[in-house]
Amino acid sequence: MRLDELFQRMLDQVEQEQRLARRVALFVAPPLLFVLAALGVIMALGWWQFAAAMLGVLTLVVQFDFFTRPAITRTRQFMADLALYLSADEEQVADAVEAGEQHGLMQRFLPLVPALLATLLALLVFVPTLLRQAAPWQQLLGVAFALGLLLVCAERLLRSERVLRQAHQRLSAELATRRIPRRVVAPAVAVPGQPRKRPPDDGLLDPATLARLDAQPMPVLRLSPGARAWVRTEGYLLLRDRPTVSAEELREAMHAWASLAHTDEADHWALPAVGGKVYLPCAAHGILARSLSATARRLGMDGAYSATLNTWLVRLPPARSYAVAARLIDSLMALGMLPPGATLIHHLTVAGDLGADSTMPALLHLLSTPLIFEARPGHAVGDERTFIMRGGGVMDDLDRGGRTTGARTDFVDGFLFVDAPGMDSVEQIAAHAVNLRLKQLLSWAIYTTKRPPERRTPAENGAALRYAELRADTLAFLERYELAGALSIPWLDGRWSEQWFYIKAISDRKQASGDFLDQAQTLRDEALDDLEELALRAAGQGRRAA
Repeated sequence: MRLDELFQRMLDQVEQEQRLARRVALFVAPPLLFVLAALGVIMALGWWQFAAAMLGVLTLVVQFDFFTRPAITRTRQFMADLALYLSADEEQVADAVEAGEQHGLMQRFLPLVPALLATLLALLVFVPTLLRQAAPWQQLLGVAFALGLLLVCAERLLRSERVLRQAHQRLSAELATRRIPRRVVAPAVAVPGQPRKRPPDDGLLDPATLARLDAQPMPVLRLSPGARAWVRTEGYLLLRDRPTVSAEELREAMHAWASLAHTDEADHWALPAVGGKVYLPCAAHGILARSLSATARRLGMDGAYSATLNTWLVRLPPARSYAVAARLIDSLMALGMLPPGATLIHHLTVAGDLGADSTMPALLHLLSTPLIFEARPGHAVGDERTFIMRGGGVMDDLDRGGRTTGARTDFVDGFLFVDAPGMDSVEQIAAHAVNLRLKQLLSWAIYTTKRPPERRTPAENGAALRYAELRADTLAFLERYELAGALSIPWLDGRWSEQWFYIKAISDRKQASGDFLDQAQTLRDEALDDLEELALRAAGQGRRAA
């Protein structure tokens, strides 16, 4: 992704916020301070006057906060978002920021000059008028009240100016250390008689590279939305890494990727579709979220706001094969769309509703994953969000463009699928691929058990029997380690506090027993290999029937 474009957009936003702050200091603060100083003088006249003036003071100070606080919140928000993707030399950036601090000492107090003049004018007007008959101590008290209110508003103005200045210097330092020239936006020229056209938003992708990708037609093969998004993303990566590649070479590469995806999806034709959502730890409505949304849409994906976690998410399109869905996630990491080394929460979504049987895929993943869970990512005090969430929407059915009715179960037990310190084994690096394979194959086996035996194909009969055997083996495994209660608690729509007891216990068993993880992975892999062989047979039967 083009982080230079992200820096430019954020710098433009900071400069816009600075212009707004200057207007507030010039046009809003002086009349407000004039009235506040008058109220401060009135407060010295007596107790009744103090109470009435204090009510007006509180009202005006809150109104003043409405002009200053949002700018501070927005600036801190997108600076926190920016920190996810920063990788420049921190010492160079710190030196550049310090140099900017030294050159801007005298400009910090300029926003206070109009407010100070307004306060002095109010004192000259109202102190002789209202406190003419008052005692000297009341006159001094009135002046003190007025100056105190000046300090209250000055603190808000200075804090807003300081946050915006620091953000501007940090972004300017990033541009300087990365040797990125400052962009100059040319004003749009309106053509008389024609509507002004708004250029398409390419997000954080290179427009020239994207134009070359758009010029290539998608291979004429039956592909799921997830497969199409993967082919487009891989095509962009090829053009980004090898700018000299020819159009013919790009076309051949895209056809090879599409053929691979088509083969995988044909092999897994009988399985339920899989998709997902990746929750990025950034503000839901900030500059980064808007840029990532445009980036995802241009590659055939989507972005949205999560009310559950109050953050932004990448919505992965559904795919017919876990292999395609896993490759799409790998491509997003290669693209740089996902923050490197971050702990990311994600849903693995399976078409259909598993109901209470959704316990088995989630529990088997917990038992066999090499990850140790010490805390829940994003967990807050009093947070009782369930471990497995029933989705409110319906996945695209891949053939008719989508559905509006039906049930869906979202799995939220992936937690990690990016490289972290110490995660260097194949099992850990490919954790998301293994998890997707487990969810898709095991969900298919669960669905076969819900069909009447007389309506099952021979392959589905085998899957139902293998699932029953796996459930019995899992129960025996849990009993050996005194964890049998994990199968009886409600994982879907249950309480997190009850589920966390077993999640933590499983992590403790992994650390205490060297055989626990090997046995769990053997149990998982043998079942998945058998189910995949049956799925391939079912797909062949389906193609012959068609």
